[in-house]
Amino acid sequence: MKIVAIGDEDAVAGFKLAGVSEGKVAKTPEEVEAALKEAARDEEVAVVIITEDVASKAPSLLQELYLRPRPAIVEVPSKSGAVEEREDPIRELLRRAIGVEVSVG
Repeated sequence: MKIVAIGDEDAVAGFKLAGVSEGKVAKTPEEVEAALKEAARDEEVAVVIITEDVASKAPSLLQELYLRPRPAIVEVPSKSGAVEEREDPIRELLRRAIGVEVSVG
């Protein structure tokens, strides 16, 4: 099974140094969607690590991928820090599925 990192040049280089086998640099929404679709089509990809700033460029595709069992999507903060204004996708899925807001802490 493979892990794919999607993000800016620094993030992809860092994940490759950490042992992630494949990385895709994506700057535009089109590049992000292409990288995500390619990873989703590859049967060997089990996990996609994507920086939050890059993930914010393809929110609808990410919501679709969250509903699939594979690949697991892991959003990590970018070098500029966490994106505060975004809704947690797992919390939103739970809210829609069961109709109750889930709070942590």
